[in-house]
Amino acid sequence: MKYYELLQVNKSFIQLLKKNGVVLTDVEMISIYEKYLQMIKTNEKRTYIMQKLADEAGIASRTLYVIISRMESEVSI
Repeated sequence: MKYYELLQVNKSFIQLLKKNGVVLTDVEMISIYEKYLQMIKTNEKRTYIMQKLADEAGIASRTLYVIISRMESEVSI
């Protein structure tokens, strides 16, 4: 499949992602977000969670706050 064909087949979905400001690299953070949700359920302190997961992902804790915020934002379809 050529690049053009990939875009053409997924055109409407890509436009939806663009409209909602989706950052494509966030797909790599899905597992980190799922761990975050699990830790929240076990009543861990948010500061501890952010530091532990940021270290695990190799990113700054502030970056993780931004990613979590995006993951929890509403999207329009």
